[in-house]
Amino acid sequence: RFKLASLSPDGQRVAFSCGVVHNWVGVYDLSSKKIHVITWLFDTPIDQILWSPESRYLAYTFIAPSGENNVIVVAFQEETEEPYVSNSWGSGVESSILISNFKWSDYDEILQFDMQQFHIENGKIITEKETLQTITLKTVREKEEVKEPPKKVKRTN
Repeated sequence: RFKLASLSPDGQRVAFSCGVVHNWVGVYDLSSKKIHVITWLFDTPIDQILWSPESRYLAYTFIAPSGENNVIVVAFQEETEEPYVSNSWGSGVESSILISNFKWSDYDEILQFDMQQFHIENGKIITEKETLQTITLKTVREKEEVKEPPKKVKRTN
């Protein structure tokens, strides 16, 4: 079962998630007809998939069974086109956090998203009005090291 699918902006690849209990994220290359398996997760639905504007990276989110929110940035090796994890972020075990406003910078180098607290009331998700933090993840190319950890910025409205 396919759950999410996203065509890259350049029209060359489709990122998708599928599965019922075991879920996986993959990328289908339209020209080579090759499927790249990015990850395989047990009892963990994928929440969002988002390509960067120039199709060099994709990001996806999931909440682990422990309650930890995760954001993963995937890049593709220049020579082989094989995917690798470029950067990642985890919230720690905190089940009352939602990730929203998932967006890329214009030049594919920075992914930003907001964290918001929520609670469930009468079966509905109620979000807090104030954003807790805006997280900035810098992409990492092959053989490049992350020079600084992701920035956590408190937003003031």
